[in-house]
Amino acid sequence: MTIARTKYLMLLSVCLAAVVACDDDGGSNGDGDDTGHTTAGTATGGAGSGQVVKEAEVDLEPAVGKTIDGDAELTATDAGVKIRVEVEDAPSGTKGVHIHEKGDCSDIAGKSMGDHFAPEGHDHGLPAEGQRHLGDLGNIEVGENGKGTLEITVAGANLIEGDENSFLGRALVIHEETDKGSAEQPSGASGTPMACGVVERD
Repeated sequence: MTIARTKYLMLLSVCLAAVVACDDDGGSNGDGDDTGHTTAGTATGGAGSGQVVKEAEVDLEPAVGKTIDGDAELTATDAGVKIRVEVEDAPSGTKGVHIHEKGDCSDIAGKSMGDHFAPEGHDHGLPAEGQRHLGDLGNIEVGENGKGTLEITVAGANLIEGDENSFLGRALVIHEETDKGSAEQPSGASGTPMACGVVERD
């Protein structure tokens, strides 16, 4: 009986050790899967995967032969991107302002910055007209003293690096003429660009 009991206890110990080992392996694999999914979700999170930038800025430079100067501040808010544009030494009047798709101001008059930023493919329009290019900011009023200010919050836009609706790395452009809105497709007939600056993190 003593030998049999000893063998029984030894066998029971082996079985218990095996069960514990299986549980540990299963738990480890489960944790590994969970961690893997979490990591993958963060890395491939689409719109939310890039770094969120709270503020950005633009240093406007004039096209060849122009004297306009100015800058812009962009701030990420819950309502979208708040933009404040200020210019000086500009020709008086109403001037179209847009975000263009490329952050390239090497040939402003030649439109090296590409077309208006329109990730959703909407037609051109003014802010008051509702649906429009995401980069359609409307017009800035420039006084006889050459100074003007435009403030606007663009719903749907953001300052997230790599996001399809982000203004980061794109160009803010001021045109010579008034943006006429949706009546003039595809860009509002606002004339030749006269100033351009790349949106860069502050």
